[in-house]
Amino acid sequence: MASKIKVDQIQTADGTGTIALQNQLSGMTTASLPTLTGTEMPTGSIVQVVSTHSTANMTTTSSSMVGTGLIATITPSSSSNKILVTIAGGRTDVGHAHQPRASLRSSINGASYTEILTNIEERTYTGTAYWGDAHALTYLYSPNTTNSVAIQPYFMTNTSTHYYNTSSCSIGLTLMEIKG
Repeated sequence: MASKIKVDQIQTADGTGTIALQNQLSGMTTASLPTLTGTEMPTGSIVQVVSTHSTANMTTTSSSMVGTGLIATITPSSSSNKILVTIAGGRTDVGHAHQPRASLRSSINGASYTEILTNIEERTYTGTAYWGDAHALTYLYSPNTTNSVAIQPYFMTNTSTHYYNTSSCSIGLTLMEIKG
C-alpha cells in the first residue's frame, strides 16, 4: 500500500509564515526538468565513458615497441578535462631470459602515437618460463585538447615472444572523461 501525505500548507520554521502547496508539481514531467550539460557539471564529474575489450592473442617478437591493437578513442568536451585510463584483465606470458616492456601511447586527432606512460610492465626473468600477472593500470592523462584522443598500449621484447594477452583471457581498456 502506498503512503500519501496530504497538507494544504507548511508553516515556516519560525512560525511567521506559511508555504502554499496547491498544485505545485502538477503537470511536471521529466522532459520539463533542466538538462545538466558537461560544462555545468562540477569538477571531478565523469562526463563520458568509452570502453573496449579484446580476447585476441597479442604477441610480438619485436625489440621495438609495437601497438597491441587494443584501441579506445574519446573526444573531450573541454581542453581542461582529463582522461582516466584503465586497463584491466589479460595476462602476460613470457619465456626464458625474457624482458618484456610495455608503454601507453596516445594519438591526438589521428597523428602518430606518442608515449604518455612508459614501463607499465618491465620484468627480468632468467628461468625457463613465466606466466605474468593480469594487467591492472589506472592513469590520469591530461591531453589538453578537444580533438579525438586514441589510447593504445604498446609492447616489445628483447628475446623470444612476448604475449601481452593470451587468447584464453579478456583485456579491457576504458577511458573516462573527467571534468577539469
